[in-house]
Amino acid sequence: MTQEQLSEFKEILEKRKAQVEKNLRNLRAEVESMIADDALDDIQDLVALENMDRDDQALIKRLEEELKEINNALLRIKQGTYGKCEDGSEIDLDLLYVNPLYQC
Repeated sequence: MTQEQLSEFKEILEKRKAQVEKNLRNLRAEVESMIADDALDDIQDLVALENMDRDDQALIKRLEEELKEINNALLRIKQGTYGKCEDGSEIDLDLLYVNPLYQC
């Protein structure tokens, strides 16, 4: 992989990282807002809140895992191992363009 291609993947990953971090901030703020909301009037509101909270928590967990994968990919770029399998073989560029987080 050329230095230009590595720079391109680094840019792709950094943009995705910024988006994931933004989404995490927004979801966490939404969850905190729901918890602090005093307008919960009845059992239906509480059940709806619990379901939304469960869904949001699952999404937060997925985003945190993706953020970890992005950070690992950025570290591999820095270390010079991005786009390579453990055995040293190159990952097909088309596969990396489809999924920049792909690992063998």
